[in-house]
Amino acid sequence: MEEAKRFVSAVRTRLGRHLVCAITIGDPRVKEIASDKNGDCDVYMRSAATKYMQDRRKIADVLENSGIMCFDVEPDKLSLAAVSAYLNIKKQGIL
Repeated sequence: MEEAKRFVSAVRTRLGRHLVCAITIGDPRVKEIASDKNGDCDVYMRSAATKYMQDRRKIADVLENSGIMCFDVEPDKLSLAAVSAYLNIKKQGIL
């Protein structure tokens, strides 16, 4: 959370004239552990994964509330997500 606040402070001066986007890369295994319905993972691992995902969502909220677009993607979908985000921004006339 502190890193997100420092990031916002660092780019705050650029927000007036620039569109700032942050792309975060999530670990799909953490998502699997957090949503483990079969009980294959122990309670500690599932709890830690759930907390980690909640923290990532809070960080994204801090960025978005500061005017920074935020996209969370899996590593193998990074290029596709970046290009799609750019095309959507252009299509909406934001840029």
